[in-house]
Amino acid sequence: LKVNVVQECVRRWAPMIDQFRRLVALSVFSAACAKDIEGALRFDNYTLDKALAIPNQIYFVKFDKAFATGHHTMFQELAHAVWDVPNLFVAEVPIRSCRPQVV
Repeated sequence: LKVNVVQECVRRWAPMIDQFRRLVALSVFSAACAKDIEGALRFDNYTLDKALAIPNQIYFVKFDKAFATGHHTMFQELAHAVWDVPNLFVAEVPIRSCRPQVV
């Protein structure tokens, strides 16, 4: 009886495993990445490589200063416009400049 129950569960849930993996990956990125722009993920050195390793995903990534000044309305509008496009994620990578300090 137990084998039949396991086989039935596998048969029912197997088609959803791929979607579940994507959901878990997106949840991990969403929880780990602070979002400055609504609808956009924020990546760093480690999370960008992990995201690019996920197959069949498309990323539109903006590389910009960590504390950029000015309005970012076009990027925010893009993030809002493509929210329902399957497998497309809008993300940003903040660039911090390391200038040597004069002593």
